[in-house]
Formats: sequence, C-alpha cells, structure tokens
Amino acid sequence: MADDPGLREIGGRTYLAGLAAAAPAAISGLDIAHRTRAAVADWRALAKPRVIEAFLRDKALTRGVLSDAAALAGHFEAQSDLGEICAASLAGQDIPSRDELVEGMIPRDAVTILAGDGGTGKSLLALQLAVAIQLQTNWIGRVV
Repeated sequence: MADDPGLREIGGRTYLAGLAAAAPAAISGLDIAHRTRAAVADWRALAKPRVIEAFLRDKALTRGVLSDAAALAGHFEAQSDLGEICAASLAGQDIPSRDELVEGMIPRDAVTILAGDGGTGKSLLALQLAVAIQLQTNWIGRVV
C-alpha cells in the first residue's frame, strides 16, 4: 500500500494517519446530530442575506445588481428558519400516508429501483406498468 502512487500523491501514510485520527471511533446518532447541527449553523451563517448583499456591495457592482440583491435578501429573510424537531415529540403520532403510484408497492413522485439479473423480466414489468397507468387498470393485481 505504501508504494501506491495515488496514495503517495495525497500524502501517503501521513494522510492515512490523519484520516484515521479525524474519524469518530463509532458513528452514533448523537454524533450525527452534532454534525447536522453544525452544518445547519454553517448554512445559516452563509445564507444570511445581508452578508450576500454586503459582498455584492463591496464588489462595487451596478445599481441594478444591488437592487436585485436587496430584493433577494428580503425574500430570504421572509423565509422561515430551519426548525429542530425532537424525535420523541413524534411518539404516538400516526405515520402520514404516502401517495402511491402502485398500492403498497411504489410511492408516487419518488425514485424506485427495479433490480434483478438480466433476462428476468424487469423491462417487461416496467412496460406493463406504463400501459396499466395509461389505461387506468390494475397492474399485477394491484391498484394503479
């Protein structure tokens, strides 16, 4: 591994040691929560509209660009902040229903993967689904 030219290019063993030192010993929900909170704080700091407007003003841009920036800043300020939700507050609440393309199988407006070995009928199933949607009929015994 030490002779790997790609590894040497990015710092070799020193890079690997730093990578190992920076990695958490075990990824936990608490660790993810702290990282998420830090990322949201960074996003809020970067997205502050007055910071954007000040940056544009420092660049001595035209009056039109500055008025556009001011309008954009006002729009951002009108948007609600990202809120925090405690998972415990969701206990006992009903799970919201999902809009489904195929009852109990395929959610609407979501990416769905149909996987399997070659020649097992994935394309045929997809074509049959497309026809069932167009004809508004059942597909393999399920409501479409």
